[in-house]
Amino acid sequence: MTHVGFAMEAAKGETGEHLFLENDKDGNDELIIIYDGMIELYSTMDNGTEFAIEYLYKGSILNPNTFIIQYQNSVSARFAANTTYYSISAENFANIAAGYPELRSVYNMVYNAALAARDR
Repeated sequence: MTHVGFAMEAAKGETGEHLFLENDKDGNDELIIIYDGMIELYSTMDNGTEFAIEYLYKGSILNPNTFIIQYQNSVSARFAANTTYYSISAENFANIAAGYPELRSVYNMVYNAALAARDR
């Protein structure tokens, strides 16, 4: 697991900046761990009204399902405060997991569960 930590990239986001937008496939292949700050997950109604769904803080993990199955985000995410976070792409994670049978087994189990949930 140390290899996963070393493969993660640090980044910063400024208040109001978007990490990704609802139904946008860009950026969906990263698993994000918040180091400090805050990210707001929100949705936009047809009339343009936004409503907050959840606020994520230090230690929160963002994008687990889209990271695994590269599925479109159903919400938007923006920085609600200046935020430092770490991310790893699905490709990098899969390359590392290939060398660790236990990790690959867990990844495959979660992948299959995410696909089943998505297809319901």
